[in-house]
Amino acid sequence: MYQNLSIGKKITFITVIFSLAAIVPLFFMGFMAVSSARQSFVQDKFQQLVSIREIKNAQIQSYFNERRNDTEVLLGTIKSLRDAAAEKLKTAQELKKNHIEDLLKRMETRLLTLKSDPYLIDALADFTQSFRYSGNRVDTPEWTSAAGEYDPRMKDIIKTNGWSDIFLISTAGEIVYTTGRKADLGMSVPNSDLRNTGIGKAFETARMMAPDAVAIGDFKPYPPSGGTYAAFMLAQMRDTDGELRGYIGFRIPTDRIGQIMRQRQGMGVSGESYLIGKSDGRIAFRSVMTTMGDGKYTIGYDVTDQARSYVHKALAGETGMAVFTDSDGKLVMVAYAPLDFQQLSWACISKIDLEEAIVPPGYFESYIRHYQYYDLFLIHPKGEIFYTVMHEPDYKTNIIDGPYAESGLGKLVRRISGSGQFGFQDFEPYAPSNNQPAAFIARPLVIDGQPELIVALQLSIDPVNRIMQERSGMGKTGESYLVGSDKLMRSDKYLDAGNYSVTASFAEPEKSKVETEASRRALDGHTESGIVRDTRGQHVLSAYKPVDIGGFRWALIVEIDEAEVRSESTVAESLLKRVRNIGLISLLIVTGIIFMNTLFNKHLIRMLNRTISEVNGSAEQVSSASAQVAASGQLMARGAAEQAASVEETSASLNEMAATTRQNAGHANEVREIAASSEADIENAGASMAELIRAMAETARSSREASKIIKTIDDIAFQTNLLALNASVEAARAGEAGAGFAVVANEVRNLALKTTEAARETSDRIEGTVRRIGEGTLVVEKTNAAFGKVVSGSEKIVGLVSRIASASHDQARGIEAISIAISEVEKVSQQNSVTAEESASASEEMTGQARQMKRIAEELSLRVGVQGGEGTPAAIFQNSGLQKKRFGV
Repeated sequence: MYQNLSIGKKITFITVIFSLAAIVPLFFMGFMAVSSARQSFVQDKFQQLVSIREIKNAQIQSYFNERRNDTEVLLGTIKSLRDAAAEKLKTAQELKKNHIEDLLKRMETRLLTLKSDPYLIDALADFTQSFRYSGNRVDTPEWTSAAGEYDPRMKDIIKTNGWSDIFLISTAGEIVYTTGRKADLGMSVPNSDLRNTGIGKAFETARMMAPDAVAIGDFKPYPPSGGTYAAFMLAQMRDTDGELRGYIGFRIPTDRIGQIMRQRQGMGVSGESYLIGKSDGRIAFRSVMTTMGDGKYTIGYDVTDQARSYVHKALAGETGMAVFTDSDGKLVMVAYAPLDFQQLSWACISKIDLEEAIVPPGYFESYIRHYQYYDLFLIHPKGEIFYTVMHEPDYKTNIIDGPYAESGLGKLVRRISGSGQFGFQDFEPYAPSNNQPAAFIARPLVIDGQPELIVALQLSIDPVNRIMQERSGMGKTGESYLVGSDKLMRSDKYLDAGNYSVTASFAEPEKSKVETEASRRALDGHTESGIVRDTRGQHVLSAYKPVDIGGFRWALIVEIDEAEVRSESTVAESLLKRVRNIGLISLLIVTGIIFMNTLFNKHLIRMLNRTISEVNGSAEQVSSASAQVAASGQLMARGAAEQAASVEETSASLNEMAATTRQNAGHANEVREIAASSEADIENAGASMAELIRAMAETARSSREASKIIKTIDDIAFQTNLLALNASVEAARAGEAGAGFAVVANEVRNLALKTTEAARETSDRIEGTVRRIGEGTLVVEKTNAAFGKVVSGSEKIVGLVSRIASASHDQARGIEAISIAISEVEKVSQQNSVTAEESASASEEMTGQARQMKRIAEELSLRVGVQGGEGTPAAIFQNSGLQKKRFGV
């Protein structure tokens, strides 16, 4: 029956069937939705609460995991700061230690040079003779005359060397000359109060040491200088025959030691370096210390009873760096090392307050603001809080055994100080923060297996509250909150926040404990949902579960009033009314559509016939075009694939070239740095060579002057010999009366002859020395010229290497840019390949669809023509000849 209907009626029939198919299910689904809403609305709300509970649980766990990660990152940052501060302190320590050792060795070398100076040996002999002839006195005209002769040279020596005084001591130990003319002049070192001073200890050593050694007497009170501490160096003075003539020495200048130790580079505000020494079992300062002691830590101040462990280690020969508590109770970073000079028991100590060393100004303040912490603590493993951002009363206290030892922070520090692991401490009132509830996280910084400090963070409750008080999808009475194992709040409740906030619950725990079935079941480890009573006594839908945070169990509870849920179910009735009204309106609309369909049915058929004829022709054209597109797509796909492969190979080559270029740039930078360093070293060497040339010229000049003096001495000896000879002749003439005088004249003549011989030998040696100095000067000048050429070449090398490094960097950046562009081309080529293949596939599919469309159009055209009669548009189409013309018939 349906087959015999015209296409217009078929369309009308189908419209009615589809309209009814749409309206009937609508009514059915509406009634089913209302029924389902009435039966399962509460269950759906439970599912919603469970979902919210799991989201909140994930957010809380994520928050505390992030805090744990914060401590790891912060610990790495602090370790970097600590390592940088340690390296800076170590560098300053080594520089000062080396400078002190160099100063002592230069003074030792200078003393060894002076002890063999013939002029000084003569001076010692003259002063000793004057001292003896005057009855061991120094206030005689003879001594004053000798002093007037030798003082200019002696004062020039102490000025040149930066000494405060110079001593000439007889073989018996009498101080026969000093430039200072103090009370020690004329005193016997071994037979007076001086025997227990630095010069006494040095003299005792000097008497027993080898001829080419230098004795040093450590700092001790020196009575002739008002009891101030003084140290001395002494050396033996021997003549050309190796016979001991006495001793020469000087007082070690403390001002030069102080200049070195007071250098502030790399020491910050609280940093300082000082020398410490041990003598006769007592430990005392060997330089002045200004950052501690209120001025009492001067040279010689005894610290035996308060010396810290690092002092003992340094004096025992150990070198190291660590964090210690100094004698003022401050935590300090200390670098210590023994001084390497003879048997001197000295050590160089450099220290800086640990807080200043590892706390950049403003860094940790910005850190806690950015990451929303309340406070940050740096704690020594023994409990000393040496830094906090907030500087509350806990600052500078001992958290292990001090007034806040039983606080949450104190418990946490004791628990983790020996473990080296991350730790968390639950909320509880913290007295330094106005007794507000506080939780803490902490982790030790472990260096070489030992905890060096502990980083702790005081958590704010605000981030936890923001998570728990996010109420999207929770209606008017919905809320989520946390309860601790003590039944007190770990986040503020949305309902009744006055009694059940974190602050309120810890302030009045008996009043604000959460004694509900949900909290008890969750803290017992149950994950459930159900209808229970809340803290207000109201029935609520509740979803709860336990949450474990750092070894502490909390209860996570999500609730909404049952009354609100029930009231929301009345919406279903309203929904049913709306479904009825929508159904009636839909029925009227469908009736109108059927009526309008009947009116326009004929017009539709006419349009359909015209469309069929056009579709048929278009199908032919689409079929032909799609075949061409398919063939082109296949060619494009093959070309794109080949292009992608080539681009991929090009990209790999460019990557290798970029890596090689970056490596070349790095090598060029290293060469540039080495060349620059070498250039500075060569320039310093050139300067030293110039200084050496000047020194050798000065030595040659002094030798020539000494040669003239020797010549004069030789002339005097010759004249003395003649006078002695004349005296002998005159004594012979005098007979027995001149016998005694003849003996004296003969001895004078012998001395004159010896003096002449000694002067001649000295002159020969000086001339040989001058000759060798001249030859050495020529060699040094040639060497200096060669150094000049090397300096010039080094400057050119540095310039060339700098340009190579810059060009390599530019080349590396260019190749990286090309590599990125090639990568983009590769992506585009691959995309083109895929697109071409898809285009070819789509074209083949289009060809098939065009054939199918042509077949359907022909069938539809025939069907419309058979059932429509001769007067229909289909018949007109068949009889008009258009069909024949369209298909070439």
